[in-house]
Amino acid sequence: MRVPVVAPSVPLAGAGLGGVLTVVTLLPEPVGLAAAIGVLCSGAFLLVLANARPVQSHRAPTTSTTPPR
Repeated sequence: MRVPVVAPSVPLAGAGLGGVLTVVTLLPEPVGLAAAIGVLCSGAFLLVLANARPVQSHRAPTTSTTPPR
C-alpha cells in the first residue's frame, strides 16, 4: 500500500486550520461565523486539491505534428 506524499502535512494543516479558526471565532458574531465558514471551506478545498490525482489526457500534445484522426 502506497502512502501519499501529502500525508505528513495533513495533521499540520489541521492544526493550523484549528488555530486560525480559534482566532476567527473571537470576531463579532456575524463576521466571525462567516469567516469561520470561509476558513473551513477553503481548508477543506485545499486538502482535497492536495489529494487530487492528475487526469491523463488522451489527446496528442500541442507540439505534435501528427494530424488528428
